[in-house]
Amino acid sequence: MQQGKLSTRRVRPVFQDDARTLFAVESLDTGHSRTTTVCQLYGTIRPVALVVCGRDETYAVEMEAHPLDLEQLVLDVPELDAYVAPARGYQSGN
Repeated sequence: MQQGKLSTRRVRPVFQDDARTLFAVESLDTGHSRTTTVCQLYGTIRPVALVVCGRDETYAVEMEAHPLDLEQLVLDVPELDAYVAPARGYQSGN
């Protein structure tokens, strides 16, 4: 039997109003297994973090609401930088 698994993370906007935008960081896990007669494909999506971009601050929390290091999260999920860079640039006066 052959098996394979792939895990990646993605960013998805989930809420926006005049004061803030919320982004979900999700883990996508896909896999397959194959025998001579059967091929199975499977996948799961689970949230791992929430990023809040507000007028005065941008921060990240894990799903249990504990703070996360936003800079480390951007390093782990490079796609996130495109979403939070405008807010971080605004905060630094750029």
